[in-house]
Amino acid sequence: MAKNMEQTKDKLEQNGFIKIPDGRIYYESYGKGIPIILFHGNGENLSVLKEYGKELEKHCRVILMDSRAHGRSTIKMSALKKKTTAQDMAEDVKVLMDVIGIHQAVFLGFSDGANTALQFAASYPQRTKGVIAVSPNANPKGLVLPIRIWAKFNYNLLSGIHRFVKHHAKAEKEIQKQQLYMNLLLDSPNLTQNKLRCVKCPVLIFTGTWDIIKKEHIHWIAKNLKNSHVIRMQGATHLSFYRRKQEYLPCIWKFLNVAD
Repeated sequence: MAKNMEQTKDKLEQNGFIKIPDGRIYYESYGKGIPIILFHGNGENLSVLKEYGKELEKHCRVILMDSRAHGRSTIKMSALKKKTTAQDMAEDVKVLMDVIGIHQAVFLGFSDGANTALQFAASYPQRTKGVIAVSPNANPKGLVLPIRIWAKFNYNLLSGIHRFVKHHAKAEKEIQKQQLYMNLLLDSPNLTQNKLRCVKCPVLIFTGTWDIIKKEHIHWIAKNLKNSHVIRMQGATHLSFYRRKQEYLPCIWKFLNVAD
């Protein structure tokens, strides 16, 4: 385990990098109490969740992480040449928890981050205390059709551009990272009914009336979880989680059963 650490001992609880087989994961840690790990969405980085982190650290140990190939986290070229899945993301989380010494945590994820949280909970139920999933989808068909068309168009466009940058390593890697993001939308996750039923912990699901996740898909996810509750935010879009924190936070605190 010591060989995986790339930060000094006195900064263990603050920030650093951990090694994964496909690259490095950057994380930051704040506060004390029940561990809660926050996951950002597709193409984002941990900075978008820092305001939530500041609130949650009042009573929790908050861990923010950049997903592989996002933010400060890196990924090897060999890994970029294969499709990244929500399961890959979940395995990165397990490595992070092992390295920084967290056996069990609550997970709060937005969009693709919510998918990672559910994937981890299904794969490692004994290490999951609770999940707060903001606009999750269990498979790509849960996304509304215009988003899937947009992702496919962008992937094909990037494939065309890729032909012209093959001899420029930096440009090629950036194009492949963007393709990775589109692939996550098009091909992942693949949480079946049986897989969702492996989730043992309580799950709070947020969705919006103007979300890009189909209403019936959210209902299907909740129906197949053993202990879930759905909050449908009126007038909320997919990004309202960032814009209407004052409405989401009381629900999050109630789920965590911590008085603010």
